[in-house]
Amino acid sequence: MKSYKFTNKVAYILFLAFSVLVATNREVLAARPPSSNNNNNDVNVELPVDSAPADATDLQHALDTAPRGMDILEESFIQGQFYKSNDVSKKYNLNASKVIHRNESDANDRTGILRVTHGNNQLGSIWSNIDGNNYFDVTKDQTMSMWMYFGHPKDPNNANSVGDGMAFVLQNDDRGVNAISTYNGNPAYGETLGVWGADFNNKVEVPTSSIAKTAIQKSFAIEFDTYLNMKDTPNVINGEGVSFDIGKYAKHIAMNYPDLPTTYIPKRTAAERDRRYYFLLNHQNSKNSMPITDSQWHHVTMKWNTKNHTLYMKYDDKGLDGSAKDTPYKWEQSLDINHFDLKDTNKLRWGFTGSTGWQMENNLIIFESIPSYVNADSDVSIRDNTGNKILTSGHNHVEVGDDLTFIYNLNYVDGSKDWEKVLATIDLPDNVIFNSATITYKGDEGNPESISLSSLNDKKIQFELSHSLSKNISQATIEVHANVDKVKYSTRVAPAHVRFESDNLIVDNDTPEFNIDVPALMMSTNPAGTLNFGSMSQVPDSLEIHGEVWFANGGRIDPTIVTVMNSLNGNTGAMKLSGAISKKASFVLYIDKKNLHIGQNNLKISAKNKYNMKTKEYEIIINIGGGLQFGNVKEEVSFVPVMAGTTNEMVGRQEGWQVEVVDSRPSGNSWQLQAKAEKMIQNETKDVLDGDVVYKNPDGGVVELHQATTIFTNVKSDDNVQTVDVASTWNNDCGIMLKLNSCNQAGSYRGRIHWCLVDSM
Repeated sequence: MKSYKFTNKVAYILFLAFSVLVATNREVLAARPPSSNNNNNDVNVELPVDSAPADATDLQHALDTAPRGMDILEESFIQGQFYKSNDVSKKYNLNASKVIHRNESDANDRTGILRVTHGNNQLGSIWSNIDGNNYFDVTKDQTMSMWMYFGHPKDPNNANSVGDGMAFVLQNDDRGVNAISTYNGNPAYGETLGVWGADFNNKVEVPTSSIAKTAIQKSFAIEFDTYLNMKDTPNVINGEGVSFDIGKYAKHIAMNYPDLPTTYIPKRTAAERDRRYYFLLNHQNSKNSMPITDSQWHHVTMKWNTKNHTLYMKYDDKGLDGSAKDTPYKWEQSLDINHFDLKDTNKLRWGFTGSTGWQMENNLIIFESIPSYVNADSDVSIRDNTGNKILTSGHNHVEVGDDLTFIYNLNYVDGSKDWEKVLATIDLPDNVIFNSATITYKGDEGNPESISLSSLNDKKIQFELSHSLSKNISQATIEVHANVDKVKYSTRVAPAHVRFESDNLIVDNDTPEFNIDVPALMMSTNPAGTLNFGSMSQVPDSLEIHGEVWFANGGRIDPTIVTVMNSLNGNTGAMKLSGAISKKASFVLYIDKKNLHIGQNNLKISAKNKYNMKTKEYEIIINIGGGLQFGNVKEEVSFVPVMAGTTNEMVGRQEGWQVEVVDSRPSGNSWQLQAKAEKMIQNETKDVLDGDVVYKNPDGGVVELHQATTIFTNVKSDDNVQTVDVASTWNNDCGIMLKLNSCNQAGSYRGRIHWCLVDSM
């Protein structure tokens, strides 16, 4: 935290044959702000925020090596304002923090950087602007992702020649964005980091409650402490706060509530003469010796779980290229939400404070996500279409030639902004051959967009999403189709990186690793994967499965020593092959229609030779429609908007309703469609709509849907598969409608309709 330089003036006094060294004066150069004279009209005084960087070379290095981050809009953050107590006109804001950009000369580079400190004897604070929709919502799960930079020691041989660090702070202090550590009305520098209490009164014993009151109130802080304050003798405890870190042995990350008396441990010097009183900081959840002041950017991920009120944090968990890193620096900290005294709000202010003294550092932050702006994530999976399975950590083996689909899901949860102009950069894993790719947006699943092969460059696909993700379009699914390439030996395929980036959110992910097995004997089938038949009448009397068996090393194979095994719905069979020796042994497996049933049929096929060399087992799913089932049912539907205050009115539907029933049974069978509707709830206030979802008959009768109620019946007239869209039988005067009763508040209301299909025999 605080750093000092001592200069000594000494006198030598001769007495008999002895010489005694006596310190006659000790000057302490502490972290103090420049003096402020309010009795003159000097308007040319340079504010700390405008001062030149003390280590311009290091700052430029930080900018040159900075990763891409979010565009920090002007309304996103607010610089705190704090002054010396005698600056009554408040002309000289002592705050050194501001927002800068990675490349000020490039208008297209919108990466913003929070610069907390950049010189000696500085204090900085910068806070989220709650009115600008930047806040920490304690009622929602969320992720905050950022890069942090802490400079480097000025003297390579002295790890303590840098300081003091910075702190991530959640707070509800009554001073708002002007909250800062203070002592006797003045901002408190040094080991406080701008958030902890000020241990500046060392001549008398003071209660812990007194130092706690000098901290930022109703707050929680995570300190990234780069300077050790470990003074514990009277001659160096000087009223400037120099003892918080006694007992620590290295730079550290720790946390606690700055305004709690229990955060401070009272101590006193051993000797009664010139006794001094001081405090240690109660470093909760502390970890030491991580790389920090090494002129490198370090990634930090914070996740908030609202269910158990727990903050999870990782430090150094990502490389500059976005790839995940294993890190030992992980924290799990439960928070007392009542401590913040939020009253009627769920929004906490968050931000960073920092300080420097005789030593300094460039304290910088780049954001990848601010959850109140865009709260979104991604997940990646691999489907082995040949083996009909999703790869998992315990089952991640594939074979040469397998048909794979790499699935990338982007999920928009909520936020005050849309996730727009998203650039996708997908690295393809090694040992796969790219075939094609598509992207599908939720609500438009029937119209996948093809991703051009021209976007493939050096095993990398890069393109911009054609739609923004928002509450209206909350999900996009990218599917990359590929085949496992030929390998001579069993091969582990490392994860491949994927990044989705825009000016208001950056998300990184990696494909799961998998293993390519090379069995001595290999096989393929045609068809493979899944077969779908609408009804039993569409299935041929004898379903043919063609296949080939061959040696992985390319040698010639004798079909007469090969046996193909199969299992259909648990019933096993075997077939010995015949034919001349060649590169491949071909076969045809005939599946009798009589052995299939309506629904899902599982066919498993494998092969072996007399030397017990085996292929892997391939599975073919045969789905046969039949009986009675739902077809396409629209999941999101709506009613026509009406003016607030509308009463006693029947509200019609908007377009897009669809409730299909598919009947592949013989003629003469009948069915009923029943509906049950829940109450409509206002999205934000949770008010219940004074009205009901009802069914209006063609004859004008209105039926309430509090219980499952039959609204449509049908009798099948022939043996063909019949598809009925019940919603298409309704018009503007009948069908599902919304009946409003008394006056309702303006807003969007949501509810649920349960459809039930009854086989009435």
